[in-house]
Amino acid sequence: MGTDCCGWDGVTCDTMTGHVIAVDLSCSRLQGPIHPNTTLFSLRHLQRLNLAYNYFNRSAISSKFGGFANMTHLNLTWSLFAGNFPSEISHLSKLVSLDLSLSDGIIMKTRLFQT
Repeated sequence: MGTDCCGWDGVTCDTMTGHVIAVDLSCSRLQGPIHPNTTLFSLRHLQRLNLAYNYFNRSAISSKFGGFANMTHLNLTWSLFAGNFPSEISHLSKLVSLDLSLSDGIIMKTRLFQT
């Protein structure tokens, strides 16, 4: 697989800087919770994250998702997350697309994204 993650399937890097800007792990058969100390949350230049169609065992969405300051697209379609949607995500000022389709276990506060 190699150590240069820019060549990995589902990873897109900025051609100028080499920073990881997109990760597509949709349909990857991921299971279990995403722990707050995972290296995913160290990708500070990440703009697009697709975790659709995985099985996160009805675990909570980590508030650490709110730390992706450059995030524009977040897809959590049918990922089997559950619990309260973290308010930290509502502070992502560049977010233009949030897909929670088929995510009936997520509890969303109605005014979370109002300006």
